[in-house]
Amino acid sequence: MVYLKFFTLLIVFILDLILGIFLIWKNKSKDMSKIYFGLVCISGSLWSLFLSFSLLTTNSDLYFLNAKLYYFFATLIFIFFYYFSIVFLYKKNVISEIITYFILLGFILVIYVLFFDIFLIGVYFDKYGMHEIENKFLHLLYGFYILFILFISYVNLFVKYKKLYEINKGILFWVLISTLASFIFAIFFSWYLPHINKHYLDWIGPIFAIIMNFSIGYSLFRKY
Repeated sequence: MVYLKFFTLLIVFILDLILGIFLIWKNKSKDMSKIYFGLVCISGSLWSLFLSFSLLTTNSDLYFLNAKLYYFFATLIFIFFYYFSIVFLYKKNVISEIITYFILLGFILVIYVLFFDIFLIGVYFDKYGMHEIENKFLHLLYGFYILFILFISYVNLFVKYKKLYEINKGILFWVLISTLASFIFAIFFSWYLPHINKHYLDWIGPIFAIIMNFSIGYSLFRKY
């Protein structure tokens, strides 16, 4: 079973990486929405890669490093999606720049607590393998942080939706539905379940993320 999980995540890594590079490399118009979403895909691919490594490692120190890295790249997904929400279709941020600085400050704090062993404080073993032990208070704050980024991102997108003509409304509606559904399931499996100590299902999160990535990738090229 562990090898099935490993190879599933490895396939997700490869597909996400190819899509991310393709979006950026084929972006002849220098559209920033393609660049930012390409970075979402690349971040998702690395999240999947380090999560897959953690399934096979039996060394607690190596597992600990993998856990830090997949949390780091998972956080980048939300950061780049926020910037994507600003530039998609046309550049507009309906939120104060103070919020942007708050999000970036939060990201710096995430890096600090991750790599100075404050957020993740150990590992444990069960019949499913090795798992990280989180500082539950900080893990809860982390969940609020990524949900806050999503909320602000969707405020940007919903405001744009209200002001667009019908042809672009269809594209944006598809973006809203596909990303929201994917984010809900990814957060459920990769944040909520680990928060209640059901880490053995966290590998499912990247699968929902790749569904989102290919849906938006299609929308971006349909637009142009």
